Amino acid sequence: MATTCIFRLVWRRLKLQSRVQGVNYSVQRHLLSDAYLCQEAWKKRLNAPELKVPCDEFLTKLFDKYEKDKMISVVDISILVNKISELDENDLKMVESLLYKFRHCRSAHDITDSLAYSLVRCYIEINKAERLIPILKNKVNYGIFPNCQTANILMDHFIKAKKYNNAAEVAYEMMLQEDFSHRATALLSLYSCIKHFMHMSPPDTVEEAAAPDEDEEENWIKLRYINKPYYDDHFDITEPKLLLGKTLVALGKVFKENTILSNSLQVVGWALYEKFDKGLIFLESCLNEPIQPSIYEEVILKFEECLKEASIQDPSKIQKELGLLTKDDIREELKVTAEEKEAYLERFKVIFQEFKSEAKLLKGKANLECEVDDLTLKELPDLEKPDIEKQIHDFLQWETDREHLLKAQIEMYQRLTKRKEIEEKLLQLQEKEEILTFFESKHKLMLAADLGRRRIEKEEKRAYKPKSVDEFDEDGQNIQKVKGEFKKKKI
Repeated sequence: MATTCIFRLVWRRLKLQSRVQGVNYSVQRHLLSDAYLCQEAWKKRLNAPELKVPCDEFLTKLFDKYEKDKMISVVDISILVNKISELDENDLKMVESLLYKFRHCRSAHDITDSLAYSLVRCYIEINKAERLIPILKNKVNYGIFPNCQTANILMDHFIKAKKYNNAAEVAYEMMLQEDFSHRATALLSLYSCIKHFMHMSPPDTVEEAAAPDEDEEENWIKLRYINKPYYDDHFDITEPKLLLGKTLVALGKVFKENTILSNSLQVVGWALYEKFDKGLIFLESCLNEPIQPSIYEEVILKFEECLKEASIQDPSKIQKELGLLTKDDIREELKVTAEEKEAYLERFKVIFQEFKSEAKLLKGKANLECEVDDLTLKELPDLEKPDIEKQIHDFLQWETDREHLLKAQIEMYQRLTKRKEIEEKLLQLQEKEEILTFFESKHKLMLAADLGRRRIEKEEKRAYKPKSVDEFDEDGQNIQKVKGEFKKKKI
């Protein structure tokens, strides 16, 4: 115990020296330990009999099976995902195609956390984790919802590679699920977003969209009524800056025990989210707090920068017809106007002066990034043990569940095979019975056929017997009235 305390004391002194010397040791550290991956327990899953299949052959058979039956079982897709590390890079497109097809099968309702976890672990093993980002974003067509441990491993992988933008995108997905209840996930999401925010490159210039070809034929669909597109300001958000801002606001509400950190995260979050009215209201509430200081100076300066750079609505833009509106047009309507922007800037100047006068700004070398580094390094190691135990428990549970599902699938195939055999035998018995009893029932069959023939002939005579009245028109043509209809014929 004493040794541990000494190590922690030395570590804190090193961090303090690093701030003075301008070196950040925390960036060099892999946040999660190697034990978090449970590598030995994870490898043991391959000892299961159902996973000892040639992956290339299994992939081809599964693809052909879908083309024939239009169905993929959850057991088959689970086996495939666990064997991805044995495939070539060129086969990943087929795997992703099967994931898409599985999502649109009836069996997709049986999907479990094991699918997302295995997918992430295997893509990391083959160093193709970046391909997971579009899959995670497209939940409608892939349905991959990572649990907390899965998201932690993926974020930690990107942080280790210093791909903070990819790590932040995983944090955005957790924000969209509105679940930061897991402390380790919240810490890694915070670390990823702040690192991405601090190392974010300036946005590229947006190229103007090419004008539509006037000669191109347009397809119009007739509708009874037209609904105005709805922008939900959550799942419909596509701009990374807005996603980052909304995630920081959500994380700021999670870390309420640290007032300065919580306030700073929410202020910069509202600024990036372009909700300046809510941000100014929050700044005014920070002024009423008795705590001094209550916010980082760099954060309030960032709020001013975002407010000055915020794009405004174009007043000269031509209003589109209702049938031509898209969600992007509705998003444009949410932007501030030029008048609102000027009013917000004036309001901000007053608030900023009050912060200065009341000494509520935290200045100096202390900054938001260092605060997040210290908090993450302090809390994260103690949170690993419960997650490790849960992962080991999940591995065993997933293996048991897969065995039960595989057993149920085999029993179903056996029932279908048996049913088909019984149906074939019944057809054979029916044919034999007809052959054996043909001469006994020959007279009855001939009598039934004769009665049927006479009935048909009688119906035909009744249908075609003309009941007509002949008349003549002025041209000398005969008009024949049959069943109320007139037909002309020449005499």
